[in-house]
Amino acid sequence: MPDAEVAGRGHGGRYAGRGGGGRGRGATGRGSQGRGSPRSVTANLSSDGAVPQLRFTPPGNWDLFKRKMTVAALEKFGNLGRLIQDDAYYSPPAVNTQLYDLANDPHGIQKALLIKAYEARDKEMRSMEKERASMFAYVLSKISRESMDEISRAAIFPALEVSRDPLALWLLLKNTHMVATVSKVPTVVRKTARKKYEQCKQGEFESIVEYKRKFDAKADIYVASGNAALDAADQAMDFMYGLDDNRYADFKAEMVNDIAKGIMQPPANVNAIYVLASTRVVVKKGQTHLGGATFATTLADRNMKSKKQAHKDPKQEGDKGKGKQVPEEPKKEVTTEPSPNANEEKKKKQEERMKKATCFSCGEVGHYARDCTAEDLPMSGMTLGVNEEVNAKACFNTGSQPVTKMFEIYEVCLDNGSQVNIVHPKLLTNLREDVKRFKSMHGVGDTTQIGHLQGFFDCQACEWCPANILSLADVEDLYPITYDQGVAITVHMDDRDVVLHRREKMYVADFRTGSSKNQSRPRT
Repeated sequence: MPDAEVAGRGHGGRYAGRGGGGRGRGATGRGSQGRGSPRSVTANLSSDGAVPQLRFTPPGNWDLFKRKMTVAALEKFGNLGRLIQDDAYYSPPAVNTQLYDLANDPHGIQKALLIKAYEARDKEMRSMEKERASMFAYVLSKISRESMDEISRAAIFPALEVSRDPLALWLLLKNTHMVATVSKVPTVVRKTARKKYEQCKQGEFESIVEYKRKFDAKADIYVASGNAALDAADQAMDFMYGLDDNRYADFKAEMVNDIAKGIMQPPANVNAIYVLASTRVVVKKGQTHLGGATFATTLADRNMKSKKQAHKDPKQEGDKGKGKQVPEEPKKEVTTEPSPNANEEKKKKQEERMKKATCFSCGEVGHYARDCTAEDLPMSGMTLGVNEEVNAKACFNTGSQPVTKMFEIYEVCLDNGSQVNIVHPKLLTNLREDVKRFKSMHGVGDTTQIGHLQGFFDCQACEWCPANILSLADVEDLYPITYDQGVAITVHMDDRDVVLHRREKMYVADFRTGSSKNQSRPRT
């Protein structure tokens, strides 16, 4: 293959740049041709367009990349594309000479058919060998710059640049990207892989199909990182205990009891327990609302409690037996005109409190937000670092003091005024400790964890925030977006479209995996 063709498809070194056939912003790429007009894409992408860019930084996207690349390579390169799934070159089956009766072939027809069979096999092998350079360039065009930097450090990469062997390139990508950490210390690599495998659980809104894919990927990384291979029966039990208790608690209890009674044998492998669990009829239990879900409901509950205590019947506090009389308290005379001394004392107390008051609008001491004369701040919050340094991160655009929660924990809103991403931890994976502070119109709040929203990026984890918020700017930087004014916003992800419909002056989507209400359209 000429160097010019390879250069048009690759990324780094002499492979820099993307050609018109890739996913770039060229004439046939996914980006728009004009910067001034909104970006738009077709409703469905081809298998080639559905292949995401391979990322190296954990958690990465190796599993999704491999699944999409398997389909695209088979469609584009035929049997040569099998190397993605098989990790080896495909070899056509040998010609079976017993199918040809050469002994009883007076006219040489059987011999001619045999020769054609050999020629067809040889032609297919030569065609696959000829396409190797093209497939090498195609795989190289689907990796990110950070991935290119990582494989460029490998000792065999200079030889790959010369041979352009797609199988060697694929195995190199597999060895460098099917990892749980960027560390190169073997003990750290093995320990991290073990930890990720042990923590692999089914999410509350995750389908069992997605859970199995995730579990298989963690198991593969576990072994590839240098850990000893797991026993198939033990691995099956690990899969079962990782199932969501909200849906599969009864199933797990029945399995354990039946095995203990000898009614059934322990599942031999993951596929066996997967089939049993996936064919079980599951009734999803109702979800309980978490206490302190939002700032507003917490304050409203507190005010309601104080009102109840203020209006509580004194008869309920004293004797509760029937027939008992509660003596009436003597009525006190109420003076309508307060004394001058009382007014002065009250005024002094107000002045003392005012000296210590901090304004939530401008941050200055000495007045409240209702009396603030500074310029109005936008109806959003600010994220602060641990050291109180303003990070200029908007939180959410909600009305002041809502009485009830507007959105469910599995609903995610897209906000064009927000500069932070705050999501309920049940929708996140790879949760880890990371203390952050943010300021909203309701006050300053802390989040102690961050996690990864599948298909997007890391978000602050918050159980009590009024809504799950994604920054429109951050999503725009990641995927193309189609905007139907006043109706919906469509985010064109690598493998599906996520449609956020307008509701409560926000654009909202259901992020439950496999839900009948999920506003996503899978791509072909």
